[in-house]
Amino acid sequence: INQINNSISPFNSLEVWLPSGPNIRAQYADILDFGFVKAWPDQSIDLTTDVYYKKLYNQLGYSNHAEMFLNPFLEGELRQGGGRAWGFEFLLKKARGRMTWQLGYAYSRSLLQIAGLNNSKEYPSHQDRPVDISVSADYRIRPRWTINLNAVYTSGMTLSTPTGFYYYRGTQVPVYAEQNNDRLPDYKRLDVGSAWRLNRKEKAFAHYFTLTLYNLFSIRNYAFLNFNKIVGGDGKFIVPGDRLNMPTQVATYRYVYSLIPSFTYSLKF
Repeated sequence: INQINNSISPFNSLEVWLPSGPNIRAQYADILDFGFVKAWPDQSIDLTTDVYYKKLYNQLGYSNHAEMFLNPFLEGELRQGGGRAWGFEFLLKKARGRMTWQLGYAYSRSLLQIAGLNNSKEYPSHQDRPVDISVSADYRIRPRWTINLNAVYTSGMTLSTPTGFYYYRGTQVPVYAEQNNDRLPDYKRLDVGSAWRLNRKEKAFAHYFTLTLYNLFSIRNYAFLNFNKIVGGDGKFIVPGDRLNMPTQVATYRYVYSLIPSFTYSLKF
């Protein structure tokens, strides 16, 4: 079964699940993986590393200006080809003690080569992320009171941006010459929180108060990038109403959230 969605946004609910069949060959891969695990019991520290390589077959791509929404001939917008992916993963963690933490790093590359797309040359897939770093830590101030921190930094997701524009009957038309030729800005986030266990003794039943500040520094991580707006007379970005006499379009972005506080009461039994 294949997820069909010509969008990199994680908030797009217009996904289509399409089974393999006469016109869509099943995807598969050959995978070579080598892992190494090391533990230091005295310090309660564990190390896990992995190196992998994947040869990908029958990967899906989309024709230029593919129409994905309510299209009864959706298979005609799809293209298939091969690809390859490789990377390195590293996880170091301390799982016991007053302070616990873990540090993770991943380097991953993923390239596709599909006939008819990107002049049949290799291009990065949406899963291509050279940098992915995560750090988390929990510190027990008192037997019932814990504070925690979580930090994430990843490379921006790939996307296709126009390499130029031309005008047709007064309308500006974007030209997409390359597949996934650009990236969104890097994704950065820091969360902090605190948990308080209400019952004095630790037992099977427990209840907690938890306070969390999600995205503490209110970083505006890109969720959508658009090329359909112009700058109005008041300096604001607007979608033009007159497309026959339209000024130059500009790139605009939207973010979904900034700082999000949350307060939770939870039961464990």
